[in-house]
Amino acid sequence: MRKISFLFLYFLLLSMGIYAKNYTVLGIGDSSIRFMFNECSYFWKVNETTRIITLPDATKHYMKCYLKSINGKTIHGINKYNIASLVEPALVNSLDAILLNFGCVDIIWHIQKQADKQNKLIEEVVEDLIIPYIDNVLNIRRTFPNFTKPIILMAPTPASTMERVTINNVLNASLRYHALQSNLIFFDPYEPCIDDKGILKPEYDEKDGIHFCAYKNQILIDSLYYFLENLQ
Repeated sequence: MRKISFLFLYFLLLSMGIYAKNYTVLGIGDSSIRFMFNECSYFWKVNETTRIITLPDATKHYMKCYLKSINGKTIHGINKYNIASLVEPALVNSLDAILLNFGCVDIIWHIQKQADKQNKLIEEVVEDLIIPYIDNVLNIRRTFPNFTKPIILMAPTPASTMERVTINNVLNASLRYHALQSNLIFFDPYEPCIDDKGILKPEYDEKDGIHFCAYKNQILIDSLYYFLENLQ
């Protein structure tokens, strides 16, 4: 009788997902953060969602995503604010990671314009952006010293034109380097989504010149899940 009761409890817990590896993530970024986590592009009022990850063994796992999107905001613009103020204190203890995704708008409009205006190299303009951005991100650690989970800097959406590829690569290199120096984590899930020139493949392009296709974003969710698993 005890054996039967134990088996019943085991399968009940299993059906409730007790043994599933699930994650809760806070995503902070420009509008790209919504295109990453939501399954369609008509979601501007959606601030949280749950995504399913199906592993090769057919088990299903879940990622709860809270979203803080500041549409159209550049790294230059977000550096005028304290990023820690975008983290709700009531959420902190439930989070497995904080993911930040800024930079796409800078790549499209800001960086080349500032390089021409200031007569600087692209690399110099990018460093002028990224160094204060990293310090701004570290405000999360200063504000929530008990939060020891990963803070992840995500690569911006890959370029959709050759003119932006170089800027995209320079920005990613700077993010990667400074994240490593500051005990932050750099995350670039886009390798399967770009061609040999570094341009976003047409099937992943939202066709608006800015965003990753929302209908194809499961590849990003899966990549983030495996990335978090490897950090454990």
